[in-house]
Amino acid sequence: DMMLNLGEKLTDEDIKDMIDEADTEGNGSVSRKDFQRLMQAPALANQQLTKKQKIKKKKTKQKNQYNID
Repeated sequence: DMMLNLGEKLTDEDIKDMIDEADTEGNGSVSRKDFQRLMQAPALANQQLTKKQKIKKKKTKQKNQYNID
């Protein structure tokens, strides 16, 4: 119901795939440890994205500085 409220229409296969991806213990369920890892993942992903953005910005600045196409 929650996913439908968010406008997502998931099949049983989609849900199984999501659980399998989150399930690090291979027991078919998402443990507290798995859940905590998932909740921390966006923060880690954002940190990585920020690093990539900084590198891209630096490269763009260097490229513009030397008018390199």
